[in-house]
Amino acid sequence: MFKYTNAFTNRSGDSLPGYFARLYDSDGNQVDLFADASGTPIATISGVANAALSDENGMFRWYVANGTYDIRFFDANDVFVAPAEIGVPMFEASQVLVDLSGDDGATLVGTPTGTVQDDLDAASAAIAERPTSVALATSTGGDGIGFLQSGTDALLRSVSDKLLGFVDVLDFIPGSLHANIRAGTNTTDLTTYIQKAIDSLQTRGGTVYFPAGRYKTTDTLTMRSGVDILGSGRHIDFNGGLNLYGSWIDYQGATSDPCLSFYGREAIAYSNMGILCVEASNQTAIFIGSDNAPAAKRLTFSHFTIVAADIGVQWGNANADNPLEQCDDMTFSDGYFISCGDGFVIDAANAADYSKVERISFENVKRTAFYMKKAAFIRIADCAAGLIFNTSIMFKLEGVGPDPIVISLCQSEAGNGKFLTYNPITPNDQGQVILDANIINQPVEINGNARALSRGNFNNSTITTTGFVRFKSEDDVWDGVYGQPIHVPQVIVASPGQFSARCMKNSVSYFGHSLPNNFRIENGEATAGGFEGVVVTRAGVHCTPFIPAGEFGAGQYVQPTVDNTHAYLVTVGGTTGTEPSWPTGSGATVTSGTVTFQEVGTNAILKGYGAIAA
Repeated sequence: MFKYTNAFTNRSGDSLPGYFARLYDSDGNQVDLFADASGTPIATISGVANAALSDENGMFRWYVANGTYDIRFFDANDVFVAPAEIGVPMFEASQVLVDLSGDDGATLVGTPTGTVQDDLDAASAAIAERPTSVALATSTGGDGIGFLQSGTDALLRSVSDKLLGFVDVLDFIPGSLHANIRAGTNTTDLTTYIQKAIDSLQTRGGTVYFPAGRYKTTDTLTMRSGVDILGSGRHIDFNGGLNLYGSWIDYQGATSDPCLSFYGREAIAYSNMGILCVEASNQTAIFIGSDNAPAAKRLTFSHFTIVAADIGVQWGNANADNPLEQCDDMTFSDGYFISCGDGFVIDAANAADYSKVERISFENVKRTAFYMKKAAFIRIADCAAGLIFNTSIMFKLEGVGPDPIVISLCQSEAGNGKFLTYNPITPNDQGQVILDANIINQPVEINGNARALSRGNFNNSTITTTGFVRFKSEDDVWDGVYGQPIHVPQVIVASPGQFSARCMKNSVSYFGHSLPNNFRIENGEATAGGFEGVVVTRAGVHCTPFIPAGEFGAGQYVQPTVDNTHAYLVTVGGTTGTEPSWPTGSGATVTSGTVTFQEVGTNAILKGYGAIAA
């Protein structure tokens, strides 16, 4: 039984004696009140059945059975005084402990959402719905884990859906091999496992990721359209031996089979990967080809390295499948070829239309950096090559199609080999090779029926043409043949070839240089009655006339006052005397005063062109 004691006051805190209080259950029934715990009716004190009376201090006291009740108060005339107190719990402490310890104890304690029992039931249901570790380890386990990207308007999706288009190649390789792959010591053939990883995305597309490691393969990996290949880097150094960092395919397949095949594939990005071939096996690292069903198109290769391949990239396969084999709209960038026979071999009728190759480095090229058997509409830029042999060539062009090839901002290191050779198989009046802003340290040789446009290049070697070659130079810099005196001819044009050049007047007006016929030097200082510039009408060394009692320094080039077609190099400087009798034998010397001259070849004749009215 619960004992209730409390004071009844007004809003000012004044006690209210002589008031009555009655209790009602939740159904509105009046409840029995007692004067003591023994059950003595309250009427023995208040004089009114089941109504407690406040004493002179406004205090109420009564006993009642445990429960929750509404308290209603009445004045001395037994008139109801609002408001009532609703839902007042009245439980003896010992009774509460007993009740809560029972099976239904949790139902007697309230919470903001109901009772403790309600909350426990909801929590148990939620726990039961959670996937177990066994369920999470199944193929559908990711469906039960949510992912929400940071940022506004992101939508909740499952981890399975999030990772659906991204495959880690190690997911298809036995775990027992992972450590050796990462350490670069794996000797197990992984071809089948890697192919399964690529094929897993064949129907929907996505990315196959290669974590850092060395992946041995012995057969060709066939790429799938729309499936990108992504590695984690392809650095290499030779400090204490061959050291590979990042993601590398260690290809040990047959000579006839390429490491990667993009035959008839479209829309693939290949990046941040390295390929290591077996140098003695004449292997091809990357093969691109098609039979036009479909064509190979929109392939992008970036940040890649190829080591010790006989052919780094075979681009087209000599029309073996189709006379109009299409392998166009390709992009190669930021690549590195080391110790390869050929870097690129381009050999298909439409092998390179709308394609570009840029920022490619070649180290220790054995044969060619670019061997273009059939190519057109291609732009090659920002490439550099180190050539091993005198027979090595940076750009070897044959049978180029009717569209232009643009080579710009490229350089081969001074020394061995040739910068470019162009030998069209058939006459080509439409196609053209455009050399734009290159540093040309090795010879350029163009043979046959062809056109070439050279613009803004730094020419440090020879240009030789044979046949009906049309070679036009605009604003090139002619610096002489590397390692040779400047009077050694840079341009050698065989009849019926045509050559024309236009450049700005420099600080020495090309004195001492062997200038080809039709070489124009623009004046840059137009004056009334003058000329726009001068043009070479007889190829030879550009000389200054002999002056009696003149000062001449070693290295200057002089011609007689009366033209005898010869040029003379000052080998010993000083002051001249009278004009000597000039010898015409090759290499013959003569002295005037303290100056010694040596015959070095033909002197050039330059005539003004573009007369300006006075």
